[in-house]
Amino acid sequence: IDVDEDLTTTEDRTDKNEAAIGDTVKFVITSKVPEMTGYDKYFFIINDKMSKGLTYTGNMVITVGDKTQVEGTDFEFVETKNEDGTTDLKIVFKNFIQYNDAAYLGKPVVVTYTAELNEDAVLYELANTNDVYLEYSNNPTVDYKGEDEPDYEDEEESKEPLGETPKSEVRTY
Repeated sequence: IDVDEDLTTTEDRTDKNEAAIGDTVKFVITSKVPEMTGYDKYFFIINDKMSKGLTYTGNMVITVGDKTQVEGTDFEFVETKNEDGTTDLKIVFKNFIQYNDAAYLGKPVVVTYTAELNEDAVLYELANTNDVYLEYSNNPTVDYKGEDEPDYEDEEESKEPLGETPKSEVRTY
């Protein structure tokens, strides 16, 4: 499993761009539907952290294969403003195991959204970063608890095996 994040201003994708304060920046997160044979339940959670120089403005569209996902029905979205000015975006897919057949077809998971470069942006040679990583089930023999996210009833269960991809980072100058 892997996850990638890119910036796009046209049809081209890149890991860095230039923008002025007030400009809209479009982000594209891509992954593939993983093979889930042997699982009864599968967690698939996208975590995205924007620096304080970026303000989430919405326009989120999520597709799994050819199916456009509906917030509240197919996924839950949580936006958290942190004390340090950064923003965490979390996308939790519901009943992700339903897409197991899409894995054999190599179907993508694609998330697009926009953010604005704001007055807290760092300028010149410093970058306004945005990084994403994916959390996912990684052991079919575990009796995963929780509906769409792990539910730990005690400290021992917090060892429940979830994989985590390396972070993919993009930069706006």
